[in-house]
Amino acid sequence: MSATIKDVAILAGTSTATVSRVINNSPKVTEKVRKRVRAAIEELGYTPNPAGRILKSGVNKSILVIVPYKLSSFYGKLIDSMTQEATANDYTLLISACNNDSNYEQTLVNRMLKDMIKGFVFLGTFFDGHELNEISRQIPSVICCEQLDKADLFTVVCDYRQGASMAVERMIAAGHKRIGYIAMRHRPASSRLKLEGFKQTLSDHGIAFSEEHIFYGSHTQQTGYSAMRYFNCLDEPPTAIFAETDLLAMGALNYAEESGLFSDGNPAICGFDDLDICCMGVRKLTSVSQPLDEIGRTTVRALIDIIENHKENKGTITLPVSLSLRDTLK
Repeated sequence: MSATIKDVAILAGTSTATVSRVINNSPKVTEKVRKRVRAAIEELGYTPNPAGRILKSGVNKSILVIVPYKLSSFYGKLIDSMTQEATANDYTLLISACNNDSNYEQTLVNRMLKDMIKGFVFLGTFFDGHELNEISRQIPSVICCEQLDKADLFTVVCDYRQGASMAVERMIAAGHKRIGYIAMRHRPASSRLKLEGFKQTLSDHGIAFSEEHIFYGSHTQQTGYSAMRYFNCLDEPPTAIFAETDLLAMGALNYAEESGLFSDGNPAICGFDDLDICCMGVRKLTSVSQPLDEIGRTTVRALIDIIENHKENKGTITLPVSLSLRDTLK
């Protein structure tokens, strides 16, 4: 366990206020006491927390949003709403993308903890729950769009389980019984919830879930494309496809269009997120729509409330989703 300022004060035989004065080079400390405190700091290996001092001073009002992957239109919508909410409250929003590099995320957090940052927003993360709890104890932090096991941080998400269920309900209502599923290999919490909603809805309608109707891959259009090619090789291919994200769904849509699979009216395809790319092609993509503007604003308001009003940093807000029906599923 790391040494605290109280540990230093006990070893040096001073008050914590005196230790703080030494750390901040205050002239109101005798040289004898200063040497004693510095010796205690060195012996205990104590590292002062500059972020804590910044929070108390209130000099800076900056929030850092950490994106685990490359920036995309999904994050763009969220960040736009976060920026508006931060600006309205006189905060500056800073953004850093980790480009799928967990080491960079760790380095970034370490650096920012020593700089003038008021709080973190994690749009997904490579940290586990225990690591996030430790970061949050040093500087206010919230999680956006992903729930994380054992993380005691305020979290804002949409109803992923219900979103998948809505899509499958629509497919079944349209007469589909063989429904394929395109999933991300790394399986974040949102993915697990979507798959739960998918399976439960099939079960509710007496339709058996088939493992051969699920395809895992990286979060790219190529995965969606490859998934559709795989499904098309099955003896009984799915007549409808649910993809965990619009990016995966667009890959499936591209393969279907190139292969002429839409000639007989199938397959139905639905994505998740309702990004701008859904309406960019000749055939518009049906998608589960997240209220990204509300998610972004709610996240920033919650973080500011924790910073300024010392609100307890716990709890989850789950916002409802809707289904945007277009050419690929009506």
